[in-house]
Amino acid sequence: VTEATDFNELAAQEPWLSSERLVVKPDMLFGKRGKSGLVGLNLDLAQVASFTKERLGKE
Repeated sequence: VTEATDFNELAAQEPWLSSERLVVKPDMLFGKRGKSGLVGLNLDLAQVASFTKERLGKE
């Protein structure tokens, strides 16, 4: 997922994303993601999109 990701298009390509609860975590900051508020648990796709857009590009 990048800043250019279209979550509607992604859901059309991968329909299971709309029917499952999801986990979001960056592929960095090993061991510090939770303390930094970078882990999203049990989210639906709309929540994933919002969670991701709020945090992309920030350190």
